[in-house]
Amino acid sequence: LLERHPNLYMSLRLSIAAPPPFMAMDPGPKLKPEWVALLTGFPDRFVLGTDTFHSPAGAARRGPEDRLENYRAALLQLPRELAEAIAFRNAERIYRLNGR
Repeated sequence: LLERHPNLYMSLRLSIAAPPPFMAMDPGPKLKPEWVALLTGFPDRFVLGTDTFHSPAGAARRGPEDRLENYRAALLQLPRELAEAIAFRNAERIYRLNGR
């Protein structure tokens, strides 16, 4: 889809609670090679997706720091330029933030 649709952008959501086969990271937590290839192949098309969903009343909750640990781990495994693009530069460009 990314090859056929140049205006398609993806939100990279690295939730701890996602089903394991669909997660971009293994339990290491290390980015899976196919995800590194996808991110490298389309460096200008991904942004971080940090939206939060609320748990039912009484469910165990994790703090904001716990929710962000997978994002930090993933970004540290990428080349700096790619990590910065995904972390904030793509969003600045796509949403025309900071006068860009």
